[in-house]
Amino acid sequence: YAAVNLSVSGSEKKHSFYGSINFTDQEGIIKSSGFKRVSVIFNTRRQFTDWLSVRLAINANYRMEEPNKAIIGGVENGSGAVYLSPVIGPYDRSNPLIENSSPINTPVACVEMIEKNKNSLSNTDALTLTITPVTGLKIESQNTFIYYQGHQYTYWPSSLPKKTDKEGADAQRFESDKLGFSSENTVSYKANVKKHTFDVMAGFSYQAKKGHTLSVKAVGMVSDYLKWNNLNAVTSKENYTISSSASSVVRESAYARFNYNYASKYYLTMTFRADGSSNFAANRKWGFFPSAALKWNIKKEDFLKGSRNVSALDIRVSYGRTGNDSLSSFSSLQAYATSTDSYLFDGVQGASFYPTRVASPNLSWEKTDMFNVAIEAGFIRDRIKMTAEGYLSNTSDLLLEVKTIQSTGYANRYENLGRTSNKGVEFTLETKNIVKRNFG
Repeated sequence: YAAVNLSVSGSEKKHSFYGSINFTDQEGIIKSSGFKRVSVIFNTRRQFTDWLSVRLAINANYRMEEPNKAIIGGVENGSGAVYLSPVIGPYDRSNPLIENSSPINTPVACVEMIEKNKNSLSNTDALTLTITPVTGLKIESQNTFIYYQGHQYTYWPSSLPKKTDKEGADAQRFESDKLGFSSENTVSYKANVKKHTFDVMAGFSYQAKKGHTLSVKAVGMVSDYLKWNNLNAVTSKENYTISSSASSVVRESAYARFNYNYASKYYLTMTFRADGSSNFAANRKWGFFPSAALKWNIKKEDFLKGSRNVSALDIRVSYGRTGNDSLSSFSSLQAYATSTDSYLFDGVQGASFYPTRVASPNLSWEKTDMFNVAIEAGFIRDRIKMTAEGYLSNTSDLLLEVKTIQSTGYANRYENLGRTSNKGVEFTLETKNIVKRNFG
């Protein structure tokens, strides 16, 4: 294991910065496994005027990894290391502890002969602008850009014990990339008027993510020298396995919050959110999620102010609704698949394109309503604290993948279906039994 870190920082009245470069070399537990990582961080803040400041944060990482190539245990009881005979040869092709064992690659053969490596580049940049035009008013915009690119290469040589003489080598290449952008914009105002304290905030956020993957595997390559660099070198074009995918998610939100308290005795908080997600059906993308909370600080009342035994006492009540959009991209749309599993006609293999999932035209948000009531108390300068809390949570319109009748030709679809409920009472007691400076 090795780690090297170099950092530099500085500041003046209106400007500060921090930068660092980190290198990590971590060897894995299994032979020929581990990773190396280079990280670069740069943060800076500049106060351009009395009312404008800008912050910039950059975080870049490059990672080179050698994943574990040996099978240790799990369900691979034919070739996993924990299931093999302790006297098995490093390049034997069968497990003597299993009668009529299928051909295997021993862990030693996998470690020494298979080539497998991954490397990735990721970068996150965030730019934040803060404007304070007048006392109490604050306008802030935080914009973040995320980029990721990953590569994975695997090569199984023709000399592996499990392979036959004319089977050839196998190689696979996997590529992936992700792009993301988010923007969080808020306007807030805070003020005190005698015994009244309040602050209001309104905002809008936008988030977009896109990703792509491509996987190509070639079986039966004619040479061990080409590896994954020329996947076209196979004895038959039927020995290709190619797959690709794309994902895209867009989320938008508008929200507002109001906080108020009078003389630090009576508190009120109200929030409202309107969230939209591209995961849902065209006419059901938006959900609305309000919340409210009340608190009474009884200790501030005149009849308890002078109490020495009661150091804290308050009651709070709250209600809130939250939403869940945890679905894969395009889950509300009809899905299709392709296949080349067909007979040859005039020497040409046919291809098919067919639906696999029916659309869900009314798919929308899963919603949870939460009710909470609590009383908190402290006694003898908070040496004894007690909390009693009751809660009720109701979740409706659950996002579920349900099976369809096989005769329809579809296997499943997504629906808002079912309800769950969770309720309970919690009691907490905390005591400080001994409070002494030089105890012991």
